[in-house]
Amino acid sequence: MFWYEMKADNTADFVANVNFHNSLFIAKLSTRSLIDQRVIGFSVQNDFENESNDLFLALFNSVLSMFFIESFGFGRGLGALDLREEKFKRDFKMLDHNRLTDEQKETIVSAFGPIKDRDRLPLEEELVMSDRINFESILMRLYSVS
Repeated sequence: MFWYEMKADNTADFVANVNFHNSLFIAKLSTRSLIDQRVIGFSVQNDFENESNDLFLALFNSVLSMFFIESFGFGRGLGALDLREEKFKRDFKMLDHNRLTDEQKETIVSAFGPIKDRDRLPLEEELVMSDRINFESILMRLYSVS
């Protein structure tokens, strides 16, 4: 018996920081990994294992998701955003991937590719990047948001 305990059931495919600063994002782990209390973990349910994790990553990182992240948190000073894990897990929503055709899913993953492949930027810079604007425009069109 050790003085510490790391439960093997606390794993995730995606993580969100509980203390965001100037960049809002949810990260995809390369393989399901152990996580601790400094991140909020999301695991793909068995029913959706055949769905693309890159699609989930794109939907998690839309401006609508960023809005939800901002609305759940509260300021900790110097611009830091603090989140409560239980509220986040209970109330966070993302766009419904079940409403999309396979072609639409591929379009979203493709449009998110340039964002995924570059360094994250502070939110104010991120929102005016041409690849971000293109990605968000495609999402809004595919989900009939005008």
